[in-house]
Amino acid sequence: MKSKFYQILWLVLIPLSITALQAKTTPSFPLDAGVLQQDIAVNNKVGKVSDMNIVTLIRKGKGKNNVVQGIAVDSTKGLLYSLHVVGQPNRGVVNRFNFNSLSPAQITAQDNQSPTDIIGHQGITVDPRNGLIWASAGASITDASWKIIGFNYSPNGEPKNVRTVQLFDKNYKKSGYTMPVITPDARYLIVRSRKNKQEVMRVFDLTKVKLENGTDLSQSYLYEWSIDSDLIKNKYAFQAMTSDGKYIYLLSGGVGDQNPNNKHLYVYSIDGKLIQKLDQLTLGKYDRLSYGREGHWEPEGLAVDILHNQLLVMFAVGDNGKRLAIVYKVPINN
Repeated sequence: MKSKFYQILWLVLIPLSITALQAKTTPSFPLDAGVLQQDIAVNNKVGKVSDMNIVTLIRKGKGKNNVVQGIAVDSTKGLLYSLHVVGQPNRGVVNRFNFNSLSPAQITAQDNQSPTDIIGHQGITVDPRNGLIWASAGASITDASWKIIGFNYSPNGEPKNVRTVQLFDKNYKKSGYTMPVITPDARYLIVRSRKNKQEVMRVFDLTKVKLENGTDLSQSYLYEWSIDSDLIKNKYAFQAMTSDGKYIYLLSGGVGDQNPNNKHLYVYSIDGKLIQKLDQLTLGKYDRLSYGREGHWEPEGLAVDILHNQLLVMFAVGDNGKRLAIVYKVPINN
């Protein structure tokens, strides 16, 4: 009788052990590659994303139909900010939207700031501790490529309480944009630059440094690491980045308005380990055809909606002079 009992127990335990082992050894990735890298066949709409997961941003102010250059989410206040630029040298325009899980498929900005040359071409984030907006430093800021700029959003006016912080020094490229990201838990500040022809990321521990006006934190970083060169291979442009506090997400795309090539989306740990590499991102590739004859499909923004555990991926679509900002809500697997 005992022998039979142990035989049955053995038959039960072995499959359970195998299942447990598989669970430990099977890699778990933050993003669903099967959804994000679907083969696109225009005739049968393969790769089309549910309308429930798309939000179109209708912007206000000068240059409202220009290519969008960044987004940021303030989950604590249910707000989303977008960035675009006007003129030469560039002047940044920030729009503010109400944004939550009940937001319709199209939302119109409640207001916008006036164009300003203190805000750079690309990159915007929100500090959840105080609602302060941070962006790449703009054309009027000395050594802008090494700095970020913080300010209080001012509806229909100029940014208020402006401050600058230096995060890189003369050993780094003296052009480009830092594209700052503050994690939703306000633990880390993440920025980028270039050194020796490589894209370099820096991570700062915000529990140990303060973003005070005029400070130089270029020697106070927690981590510095180089990204995989494939992200910008074949003249792909590094367009956006964000973080949920656990992972850092990087987005790049081909140069040119009508470039149909698939995009790149890479995921790193905070300390620089490459976790996931998506080189054939097709998100929105079919949908772009609904917005204009040009087929414009330019990756321009990333943000995290931490309350709903979603990665927001933004593309500029539509014809020249009629550009729209389309945001896709992508689930993050924990």
